[in-house]
Amino acid sequence: MSFQSSQTPSIGVELEMQLLDPFTKDLKAASIPFLRKCRQLKLSKIKSEIHQSMIEVESGVCYNAKQIREDLSETLSHVHSIAHELGLSVATSGTHPFQDWKEREFYPSSRYLFLYEKFRWLAQRMNIYGMHVHVGISSGDEAIALMNEAARFLPHLLALSASSPFWSSSETGFHSCRYSMIETFPYAGIPPFFPNWDSYRTYCTTLLNNGAISSLKDLYWYIRPNWEYGTLEFRICDASPMLSETIAISAFIHCLVVWLGEKEQAEQRTYEGQQSILWHLPHNLCNAARDGLQTTIIVNNRGSTKKLKEDIEDMIDRLIPIAQRLDCLQELLDIRKILELGVSSVRQFQVYEKTRSHAAVVEALIHESSYDEPVVLASKYVSRPAKRSSRIPLISK
Repeated sequence: MSFQSSQTPSIGVELEMQLLDPFTKDLKAASIPFLRKCRQLKLSKIKSEIHQSMIEVESGVCYNAKQIREDLSETLSHVHSIAHELGLSVATSGTHPFQDWKEREFYPSSRYLFLYEKFRWLAQRMNIYGMHVHVGISSGDEAIALMNEAARFLPHLLALSASSPFWSSSETGFHSCRYSMIETFPYAGIPPFFPNWDSYRTYCTTLLNNGAISSLKDLYWYIRPNWEYGTLEFRICDASPMLSETIAISAFIHCLVVWLGEKEQAEQRTYEGQQSILWHLPHNLCNAARDGLQTTIIVNNRGSTKKLKEDIEDMIDRLIPIAQRLDCLQELLDIRKILELGVSSVRQFQVYEKTRSHAAVVEALIHESSYDEPVVLASKYVSRPAKRSSRIPLISK
C-alpha cells in the first residue's frame, strides 16, 4: 500500500450508466454484447459494472474540467453509437425510477460473483448509479488530511448531484435515495477518522488479514484515498444525466481539493478540528439527501446553521482564484446554473407531476443524457423541502 504520488492535482471521472429497452424504458441486461462491441472497437474506457444493465465510462488522467469534457464527450459519443447499433437506449441518473431490483442479473466476473455470494440481497439491490471523481494527491498523509477536511463538503456535493428521487416506482421523499443504499454495506458511508496514512494502512491491513474485506474496493466510503492511482476519490455524487452538470461538479471538486490543500498547509488544522467535522456530518448528509439544495446544515461545533445553497455560493466565490489557475473558471461558475435551474431530482419530479408516468421520467433522462439539455426548465419552479405526508410535493409553480 505504497501511495502512488501524483505530482500535480490531476483529475479523472468515472460515470455509471444505465442500459435500457427503448420501448419499455426498463433496464436491460445487455452489457455483455455491449462490451463485446467495445472490445472490437478497442474502446478501453467503457467497462463492466456489477449488473448487466450497467456500464461504467471513465476518463483518462486530465488536468482540468475542460479536458474532462473533451475526454468524456468522445467516449459518450461511442456509447450512444453502440447503443443505437444494438437497439438500446442509455441514460444516467442515481437510480432507475421503476426498475425491479430482484430482476437484476450479475455481470459474470469473479469479483461481482464473490460479492453476490457474500452479500446476496444487499448486492442484488445495489442497482444504483454514481459519479466518482479522482483528484491527484502528492502523498498518503496529504490524502488522509484532505479526506478529513473534505468530508465537510459531502452534503454539498450530494445535493448538487441529487438524481435519485424514485425507487421501484415509489416516491422516496428524498432527492437522493441512492446514498442510503450504499450505507447498507458493512464498510460504507462516512469514513472513520484517521490521523495519518500509517493508521489508515494499519486499519486496511487488519481488515484484509481477517477477511473482513477482500480488496480495498470493498470500502464503499463516500470519500476514500486510492493508493494505486495516487488520488483522493469522491464517491458521494449521484450520476447526473447531463454532461454539463457532471463537468461543473467535477470542476467544483477539483478546485475544492486544491483550495483545501493550500488552506490546510497555511492553517495547520489540528486532529481535533478535523475529527469534529464528523460529529454533525450524518445530520447534514441526511438533510441534503432528503431536502436537496434547500436544506440547512450545521456549520460549526457551536451548532450554528446555514442554508446549504448559501454555503455553496460562498464556496464558489472562494474557489474562483483556484479555478482561474486551473483554467476551469466557466466550468466552476456553471454550478450557479445548477443552483438557479434546479438539480435532476427536481426535474424528474416535475416530469412525473405532469405525466404521472415513471416511463416518461426515463424518457426525459434519455433525452438529457443524449443532448445535454434539460427537458424542462426548473427555473419556473421552486424546489422546497419534503413534507412528511403520504404524497410529497417537492415542486410548485
